[in-house]
Amino acid sequence: MVERCVSHVDQDTVSATISRTERRQYLWLLPLWLGAVAVGMGMLFAYSLTPGAAAQPPEIWPASTQLRLSEGKSTIVLVAHPRCPCTRASISELSWLMSRLQGQVEGYVLFVKPQGVGKNWEQTDLWRSASILDGVQVIADEGGVESKKFGAYTSGQVYLYDRQGALMFSGGITPTRSHQGDNVGRRRVVHYVTQGSAERDTSAVYGCALNDEVSSESWLLRLTAAALAG
Repeated sequence: MVERCVSHVDQDTVSATISRTERRQYLWLLPLWLGAVAVGMGMLFAYSLTPGAAAQPPEIWPASTQLRLSEGKSTIVLVAHPRCPCTRASISELSWLMSRLQGQVEGYVLFVKPQGVGKNWEQTDLWRSASILDGVQVIADEGGVESKKFGAYTSGQVYLYDRQGALMFSGGITPTRSHQGDNVGRRRVVHYVTQGSAERDTSAVYGCALNDEVSSESWLLRLTAAALAG
């Protein structure tokens, strides 16, 4: 009976020693884990501030486009990748602009649809969000034909043309990737429409490359969007 009790005590001692050893190992791992998290968050933050390729827009409304220049109003064109998470913020900002400039602008959203993809590939939640905007016409851009006429490379690219077809603004309307709120692009669009001028006619564009069929960046963009959303 005594031997069994002693054996039981020894096992408890061994278990306690192992438990302390494991805790010490976890304590050593904690700084490494925190460091990895900090590096990862830093990379996501840096990526959120990295703009996409700027457009090379025509200074005059392209004669070959199938889009119609608005008569008596300014025309806004937003080019989008239908599966780019960052572009949710651009659609939200377009909604804000259309409400703020109601009666003064008409708009288009071109959703680039690469050749060879399935039927309705472009009709994502972004498509549905854009489809309910007042004064905005949503178009499936087969093969990116129309977006190429406007010189777009990045999802979220916005153009503003005046009623004579002259380019007034080319750029993005979000402050960073996946973020919405007051930003220089949005302010410049408002100034051009309401006052006829702004301090600059461009701004950075934050979004996926338009030529990504299913967006090779999507995993990082989704992580970024989730992290920034909090």
